[in-house]
Amino acid sequence: MTGDGRRRVLIVPPGPEGGVGDAAVVQMLASAVRDAGVSDVGVLTYAADEDWGLGALPRPPDFVVAPSWPFDRARWSTATIQEAFREYDDVLVAGNDCIDGGYSNEGSLALLDCARFAYEHGARVSLVNCSFNQHPTAPVVAGLRALPPSIRIWLRDAISARSFRAATSRPAFLGAEIAFLVEPSAADDSVPLAWVRRHAAAGDHVVALVPNPMVGTADPLGAPQRDPGPYVAIIERLLRAAGRATRVLVIPNDARPGVGDLELAAAIASALSAAWRDAVLVSPRPLPARVLTETLGHVALLIGARFHALVMALIAGTPVVALEYQDKMRGVLRECGLEALWVPCERGLDVERVVARADATLAQAAALRAGIARAVPAMRRRARAMIADVLAGSGAPFSSPLHEIASMVIEIPRS
Repeated sequence: MTGDGRRRVLIVPPGPEGGVGDAAVVQMLASAVRDAGVSDVGVLTYAADEDWGLGALPRPPDFVVAPSWPFDRARWSTATIQEAFREYDDVLVAGNDCIDGGYSNEGSLALLDCARFAYEHGARVSLVNCSFNQHPTAPVVAGLRALPPSIRIWLRDAISARSFRAATSRPAFLGAEIAFLVEPSAADDSVPLAWVRRHAAAGDHVVALVPNPMVGTADPLGAPQRDPGPYVAIIERLLRAAGRATRVLVIPNDARPGVGDLELAAAIASALSAAWRDAVLVSPRPLPARVLTETLGHVALLIGARFHALVMALIAGTPVVALEYQDKMRGVLRECGLEALWVPCERGLDVERVVARADATLAQAAALRAGIARAVPAMRRRARAMIADVLAGSGAPFSSPLHEIASMVIEIPRS
């Protein structure tokens, strides 16, 4: 506690800034904690972070600068650790996708190190907003099993909770994706938003495409795939569709050049046939979460291979075709009663299958929008309830799926 007895909470991002989703999660976590009555909220900031303009919170006066990412005991001296965590009653580590080793053992173990550091210095620690795939890496499973039992881990979907519990033998607490609390907001200088509005007003079907350089590879977690061929084929098939005038907006998700999103978007723009270039807009940069959500509210469909783009589309009420390369895509859709909207991509992108699913989804758009309108408020309630339980140290371990959202009676043909 501070000298005046006020509670203080520190939020730890899952890694350096750069992705739309991670920025949104940090922003919404801080907002939700404040809404729950905690006025003193700090955000850990990594020394190498850059300002990508993705809508992260302004740094509070008491923000903490970490000397390195990943967390490194050689650089995080005892004095540095004490400075980082002193006076914080709670430390919330936003695990996101980074607690199963799927992206890297180094990053996952770094978050577990941070959780342990904070625990050793007297804070109550929770990992929140986590996904967990069915094939975690052995080093990370060992690290999770070794964490003190009082560190609770909140999963964002039931598939993740089951996988986590089976792999680690630890209790799993079922929450919800905190980014469902994002609210749409327009921006005067957003070229993609203006473009989408103009074409939607003209009666065009605008389809948003969020590619992922980790989809379409033999090894989804290996080197980024910058071959634009499958995505270009999907775009050109959509544009040739009879009976509707279609436009396509391509949006990268992550601003960090090494991740591959920017390079893949640029490659798509260069590979498009000249005949189609007037019908396609490729954004060179990601859109902040609030602007992305507003933009997706004006499109007919999102074809998304990035998890948080899928969430932003659902918030906007827009049907999706979710290109899944990890369980998290299917997991969040199942929580929303919309599991039929995912397309497995573990063997790469099947252009015919994706386009057929897009056509089927557009044909049932009205019914899907009604289902989304039921699901999103329920997910918002769950996200807020998760924060309340985390701060109170309450909440029952996961034992069975929640049934707040009835399954939709809509079948999307499996092509």
